[in-house]
Amino acid sequence: MDHYRKSEKFREHLEVCMPGLEDETLSLIVKPGTQINSILPSAFESLKKNGQVLWIGFGSSCDKAVACAEAMKSRHRGLHQNTQIMTKRVEEYWEPVVEGMNTLQVVREIPAIAILLSKQKHKEENEEKSYGERSFYDGYDP
Repeated sequence: MDHYRKSEKFREHLEVCMPGLEDETLSLIVKPGTQINSILPSAFESLKKNGQVLWIGFGSSCDKAVACAEAMKSRHRGLHQNTQIMTKRVEEYWEPVVEGMNTLQVVREIPAIAILLSKQKHKEENEEKSYGERSFYDGYDP
């Protein structure tokens, strides 16, 4: 890649479509450097106000988005969860520095996860494979 330089980068807009997702729902995009304890207060505030929170993670931050959702579920019992796993397409174009070489197009599929936590159950959720019933089990039984 020493003979190429990056010229353009196109990212596909990721559309999250879940049953019960409202327009005013707070979407929190989790990045690898996100501190869980610093982002949870705004998530709880949105949950109290709107009744829903949407956690989104891309690539290496998917596991952190899951950790944020699990931390929220452990502190607020009785939440309903709906999860969607998808990919985000990124196209990069590389121009040659040396004459006589062709332009390269690199296409990457980046994994993504969206987790909707809601206080209320939605009718369509029972038909979805990604829906998790709320649990009230508080203890560990070996």
